[in-house]
Amino acid sequence: MRQSLNLVYNTTITTNYFRHSSEKSFKKDINDFTILFVCRLRDAWTCPANGSQLDQCNCEAEDYKLSGGSYFSKIRINLSTMKIIAEDKQFAETRGLTPPPYGTAGDCYSAHGKCPQGRFSINLRDTGIKLTSKVMWGSTGQAYSQIIYRYPEGLQVIGKCGGRCGVCSPESDVGLQIEMVKGKKNLFINGLDEFLKRNLVITNES
Repeated sequence: MRQSLNLVYNTTITTNYFRHSSEKSFKKDINDFTILFVCRLRDAWTCPANGSQLDQCNCEAEDYKLSGGSYFSKIRINLSTMKIIAEDKQFAETRGLTPPPYGTAGDCYSAHGKCPQGRFSINLRDTGIKLTSKVMWGSTGQAYSQIIYRYPEGLQVIGKCGGRCGVCSPESDVGLQIEMVKGKKNLFINGLDEFLKRNLVITNES
C-alpha cells in the first residue's frame, strides 16, 4: 500500500507537520525513511552481489556502532526558512544507537567505492510542497560513495550512500529547502479552499 504525507497545519507556531495518510504506520513499504546500515564486511575491499543488500554476509561480528534507522510518519518544516527540519524525529519510529536525520544515509560496509548500503527515501507527494532544485547531497568519511536519484518534479528523492565509513546528508548551506507545488501555493498558505477542508487538521499546539 503506497503511503503519502498529508499536511497537518499548526495555527500558533511557525512550523508545520506532515503525516502519512495511512493509519498503519511503519510498514516495510513506508516511503520516508533513513538508514545507517549496520553490517561491516570482513574483507572491506569486496562488494558482494554487486552491491545488492543480502540477508547474510561475511561480516564482522561487531556491528557498526553508528548505525540506526528512522521511519517517519510526519516531518516538520520551518515556515520562516521554508526548510524541512531534518533532525526532528518526534513522529518517527527509531531503531539502533544512532537514528539518522531525515534525508541522511550511510554505512561502514565496504571500501570498494561503489557498494553503498545505507538508504534514504523522501516522498512529498500529495503535500503541496516539493524540494527546490538547490537541494544537494554531500558525503563525508572514507572511501565514500553516493547514488542519488531525484524524480524530475522534485517530489521524491531516493539515495544510497556509504563507505568505510561514509555518510551522505543534505548540504548544510541549503538544507532541505522546499517550495510550493505550482498551483497549490494558496492552498498551503491560506488554508481556505475545499482541498484544505478535506486534508488539513487544525491544531492549537504551542
